[in-house]
Amino acid sequence: MTKTYRLLAIALVAAWGLVSAFPVASQSTEPTRLAAPAQEVRFLEVARDGSGVLWAVWEMDSGRDSEIYFSRWMAGGWLPSEPVHRRPLAWDRSPDLAVTTGGEVWVVWTSTDRSDPQKKSIYVSHWTGGRWSAPEAVPLGPVSVENCSRCGVAKEPSLAAAPDGKLWLAWVGFDGVDDEVYAQSWDGRSWSTPVRVSADDSDPTLYDRQPSIAVGADGTPW
Repeated sequence: MTKTYRLLAIALVAAWGLVSAFPVASQSTEPTRLAAPAQEVRFLEVARDGSGVLWAVWEMDSGRDSEIYFSRWMAGGWLPSEPVHRRPLAWDRSPDLAVTTGGEVWVVWTSTDRSDPQKKSIYVSHWTGGRWSAPEAVPLGPVSVENCSRCGVAKEPSLAAAPDGKLWLAWVGFDGVDDEVYAQSWDGRSWSTPVRVSADDSDPTLYDRQPSIAVGADGTPW
């Protein structure tokens, strides 16, 4: 995934919404609003696809619902923001964005079931040319513990594309004692079984959180 922090300065302004500032390598321009005011905006991610189009995704909370929104920078301006998917039965949060070597744009996020706030899953969707594909839950595999309602949940996803076309996903799960970081990959057909990345421990005060994953030129995930 190509992050564009060097190309575009982004500001999250809680009182005024989401605002993009200016290309730092050229003459500054007037800020352009990406999200409506009076909305709580968090977890902005920006990536550039193979055609040079900038994509932005973020979490926006109206106080009644939390959805993932997106926009694209085209023809010198940001297109009107839209939800990736409207999911009234869930709170969708913490998005991340990746672009594959083939040019596919993928978004991943954490989804909390409103009927069971302890239940958190990770969903992915990719751009099909005119819309986002139907959300699909990422299988967590054997990351669960018997008689533990909080185990097997997933949150704080981080997504990256590999040179061979694979996607690598890191996320946080509760193992019955504390939070641990797990990772798995998508080969274009299915997700691999998650593996624990962080060191297992028995101290409930040591939480492993906020992973960020990247893939080297040789295909090694870090």
